[in-house]
Formats: sequence, structure tokens, C-alpha cells
Amino acid sequence: MDDNTIRSGSEIVAYHESAHAVIVYLLGYSIHKVAIDSEENSGICWWNFRTNVRQPIPEFQGIPEIEKRVIVDCAGYGSKSLLIGINTNWHRSSDYKHAVKELTPIYTRKIAKIYIESVTEWVKEILSKYWEVVGALADSLIWYPEKNRFDDWPGSDFEDLLPSDYFEAPEQWSMDGEQAEAIIQRALIAYGLAL
Repeated sequence: MDDNTIRSGSEIVAYHESAHAVIVYLLGYSIHKVAIDSEENSGICWWNFRTNVRQPIPEFQGIPEIEKRVIVDCAGYGSKSLLIGINTNWHRSSDYKHAVKELTPIYTRKIAKIYIESVTEWVKEILSKYWEVVGALADSLIWYPEKNRFDDWPGSDFEDLLPSDYFEAPEQWSMDGEQAEAIIQRALIAYGLAL
């Protein structure tokens, strides 16, 4: 995935949060909101793991709920690793700490950490398959005054999914779950990955 391009902090955050959202979608759960703050280089993906709204992809079927939440936690780091091509130490991140916390009731900390490393590699493989979809959502979270990134997408019909104030260069930008899911769904179709 790495094309040796220097990435901005907001682009890395957008891919990170988009990876969480795409994995949530592929697990069959509903997304509530995806947001980034370009000033703070931070973001969040809110989702509901209690209700499946669609069938998960075959790779995710039959997985216990607690492990599905860990899969979502691992997606952000997996995207960063794919985007910038290096394996950074993510053990201090909130996603990693959350994954460990999820698993420690059933595993020792040592086994939980080994499990998380294994899941992260597996999630990176899945993200690689759906990388264009992650990119489509990430592009929707970043304002690019110098270039309309949507021209590069197959079909180029994504702009109608964005809020009317999208091109006003907000420092903080978010989309609700319906918008995120619509972009993911359209990207899946556009890239021939429809579920």
C-alpha cells in the first residue's frame, strides 16, 4: 500500500478511522459516526456491536463477539501499517489497551497480547483486500483544497453522498453512520467487492 508518499497526520487519522468503520461494516454492525479533527490529528469511529444489520463477510462468521471487538480495535493500527509501510509500536495506543482489556477476562495478559498481534496481521490481510474501500471513506473525511480526490474513484458519483458543507474546509469533520455506510457500500460496488 505504501507508495513512499509523505502522509499528513490528518490523512493517517482518516485512514485509521476509516479502517475501523470498514471492518465494522464487514462484521455486519452499524456505524453511528466517523469523525476526524485535522487540528488535533485525532478521530473516532462510533459503532454498535449489539445489533447486526447485515451478514458479516465469510471470514468474520462464527467469531465470538468479544473477538469481533478486538478485530475492530486492530483495524486502525493495521491501516496505519499498510498506509505508511512501517510497523510502529502501537502498544501505547488506546486501541491496543482496549483490546487487551477486552481479552484479559478470558486470557492472561501475555496470551492476550500474543493473540492481538496475530489478529492484527490477519486484519491487515482483510484490509488489503478492501483497501480501496478504506481509501474512499478516508478521502471523504479529508478536505483536499488542491485536488478533488473523488475524480479518481470508479464511477466518480460519491460527491452526492457528502454533506453540502463538505467543501468549506472544516477543521473538524464527521459523517453520520448512514453517510459512512453509503460510501462504503458504493465503494464496494465500484471496486467490484460487493457483498
